[in-house]
Amino acid sequence: MKLWLFSALLCLWVLVSSVSPEFTPVSSELRNAHGFSRGLLNLVVLPGDEPFRGVPAWAFGAAMAAFLLLGMVKPGSPVGARGLAAEVAGTTILLIVALAPAVTAYRVVLAPRTFILCAVLISATRGLRMARSVPVQRMPALSGALGAAFFASALVQTSATYGGNYSGFLHLDRSVAARAPFLRERPDLARSLITYDAGYDGQFMYLMAFDPLLQRFADRPSEYGAYIDSPPYRYGRIGFSALTAVVSAGRPERYPVVMLWLIVAAHFALATVLAHLAAANGMSPFVGLLYLAIPGFMSSLMSALPEALAAAGLVAGYYWWESRKVMLSALAFGGALLVRETGVVLLVMLVVELGRDRAERRRAALLLAGALTPVCVWRSFAASRFFGEFGWAALFTNPGDLGVPFAGLTDLWFAGVRGTQPAPEITGAVVFPVLLTLALSLAVAMWRLRAGPLETAAVIYAIVAVSLNYEKIWSHLPSGERGTFELFVCLLLLLLTRRDGPAWSRRALAAFFAIMLGYTFFVAVDASTSRLALGLIR
Repeated sequence: MKLWLFSALLCLWVLVSSVSPEFTPVSSELRNAHGFSRGLLNLVVLPGDEPFRGVPAWAFGAAMAAFLLLGMVKPGSPVGARGLAAEVAGTTILLIVALAPAVTAYRVVLAPRTFILCAVLISATRGLRMARSVPVQRMPALSGALGAAFFASALVQTSATYGGNYSGFLHLDRSVAARAPFLRERPDLARSLITYDAGYDGQFMYLMAFDPLLQRFADRPSEYGAYIDSPPYRYGRIGFSALTAVVSAGRPERYPVVMLWLIVAAHFALATVLAHLAAANGMSPFVGLLYLAIPGFMSSLMSALPEALAAAGLVAGYYWWESRKVMLSALAFGGALLVRETGVVLLVMLVVELGRDRAERRRAALLLAGALTPVCVWRSFAASRFFGEFGWAALFTNPGDLGVPFAGLTDLWFAGVRGTQPAPEITGAVVFPVLLTLALSLAVAMWRLRAGPLETAAVIYAIVAVSLNYEKIWSHLPSGERGTFELFVCLLLLLLTRRDGPAWSRRALAAFFAIMLGYTFFVAVDASTSRLALGLIR
């Protein structure tokens, strides 16, 4: 107990005096400093009087609360040699860091993840004891926290490369920023944003948050086209931008950070519900964390895009559908459709399944009406704004991303083989078409065993996935990874909930997600970010 108390106080002292998110060395030399980076071990050595930006106050408060919580755990049995060695190792590292300014002319500054490693070593024994005491019914929340922590780790460490400026994730085109009236009116805000020569979809989500209800140019809808590439299409997916504006209390300077942390919060919800489904079907709640194998989630986080919110809504809607809580299911699906309308495939399949029972047709109608009403009302309103400028395209937008099945994938594969795909995507361009073909085959095999709503939805999503064209989607591989996440979510739901059928079907699904883990952590464009989120070497 005495060692624990000393180590906990040492942790808090080091956190305040020698931890900074400012330095993330990827080579051995930094200006006026020496850096070291090997996965979790990340530090810089500075002159003793060199100033640096420390961790925010909330980090100290969170650490203090965590140590107080762990300190309440009864010691119980002796910690054992391994537990004592871990505590001594973590304490020794922090003691060296704390004493360095006093005995040398230099200061050792730790990156947050290295400090967390030391804190984990010190707290490992008590943390495991606390984890074992967690009631079974609370395990899904723990699984959700782990899922959120994974993406929070990726977010925090990547934000360091932007100097802690979350606008770097938006990929804001400087020419688009120059045309946006909200930024022209706020030059201070415009100067705070990181801009690029070319942008990506997250910039439109950000800019729509300034005017989510289409009030600014109600009488001149053509003005939206100056900074939104396809206003009817983008505004049809208003959920993320509207939620950002609400949570930010209408303060634009908060929009980037709120957008990113909303995505992390969605991962907590998504992982928690998947864990509940796994536990309800006799599996460990932590099996739900297989969703980390879906590559589109990391690429969407890195671009401030809301696929995780849509997935959380779909999975929650399915969970409440299984629990026969129709109104909650409708609410979840309704929210998901405001973020991304493609979730309607799973919704319709569940409604059809429910409607097969004559006694359940009223509930099926309530589910369909409750889920579709919000998106239909919103899209009708948005279409009324844009109709004069875009005609019927204001209501029925066609992004033009579908083509002949396998044509786009074939182009992608050949682009990878010939090396014409952008350099970071070459290996993925060769591998991902094979994985999608395998996913289609697996979905069809599951459907032939039992043509249930999940199986049918998986087949439809798979057909859509292999029909995406090269020009609009596969020329940028992460766009395709994001555009196919519903297929993988349906296959994961089948793995977690399918209790009947031959054993090989569940084994095949488990093997597929094992392969997907390999792709996501070692082949995908954002594989290095996924590994870094776990503290592994880039």
